[in-house]
Amino acid sequence: MQLKFDDLTQHLRQTLKPWYVLSGDEPMQLLDARDQIVAAARARGFLAHHRLDMTSSPGDSEWHQAFAGGGLFADKALVEIRCEKSPDKATQTRIAETLDKELSDTCVVLTLPRIDKTTEKADWFRKCLATGVWIPVWPVEGAELPAWLQRRARERDRNLSRDAAARMAELVEGNLLAARQALALLCFVTSKGDTIGVDTVEAYCADNARFSPWQVIDLALAGEARRLPPLLRRVAAVDDPKMLMARSLQNLFEQLDDLSQMSAAQRRSNYPRMRIWSKRQALFEAALKRHPASVWNRLWVRALHLEYMVTGRLAGNFWDACLDVLLVLAGVRLRLPYREISS
Repeated sequence: MQLKFDDLTQHLRQTLKPWYVLSGDEPMQLLDARDQIVAAARARGFLAHHRLDMTSSPGDSEWHQAFAGGGLFADKALVEIRCEKSPDKATQTRIAETLDKELSDTCVVLTLPRIDKTTEKADWFRKCLATGVWIPVWPVEGAELPAWLQRRARERDRNLSRDAAARMAELVEGNLLAARQALALLCFVTSKGDTIGVDTVEAYCADNARFSPWQVIDLALAGEARRLPPLLRRVAAVDDPKMLMARSLQNLFEQLDDLSQMSAAQRRSNYPRMRIWSKRQALFEAALKRHPASVWNRLWVRALHLEYMVTGRLAGNFWDACLDVLLVLAGVRLRLPYREISS
């Protein structure tokens, strides 16, 4: 079954399927769809939570444990499978075999990049559709953004006026994460049933809505170290995108590590495959010239530690540690202590 992103909220009010497949290259909507499904699953008693990151190739025992049902304190389990690229043959086989089982006590959320026609026709993917729901997400075009903002405001029991929606669309410059942050702030300062006008948008969003984790990361790539502290504070103040920041940095350092092993010609041919488009390629080249190849894996470890801070596995101030990582990326010489984390 295929479902539009805009219909997900109503769908989850009525039912919860055992499998959900989220696909696309628009990270904000992927995150939003994932959050809605997780919240709906928890409300229905799926309290145990397992995450399988296919980039780290979990073993058979880890896979089987995730699908063993609930745990000591929960009878039902939510399993997230995250694939940053199309699943390999081994993962496809695991998914197909799992789909053949009765999963009455398990809800699965499988996140994939954009689905191509070949994948749509694959047997394992057809099994996913037969068992659950596929929700492809697409970028919101500029002309569609004001209406998108108004729908999101209604979901939070606010009425965003047409002029206010248009002004917000201008402020966020098409960035859906910035739009989400701006709406979260507006809902915090207003009450259910309120109408939000242009004046309110100008008062609370004109200064904050422009900055997102990706924009701050791009500033670090560009070497703009002096601008990082105030802008990172503004990102942290509008919303709490800690996991998004940690995962984005992990992905960035993995890309930089791969690129550092290539010649300039090889990088030019691989940038499109890695979805690093022309506007950002110069930023990557500047960062690669700034640091030796050995740095990127160590920074990836630091970004992994940021994720551990979010989950409570490691103590520390997330935003202070995040700023340290970004400053090093920007070219500031800092001594970051390496802390071993046991598996």
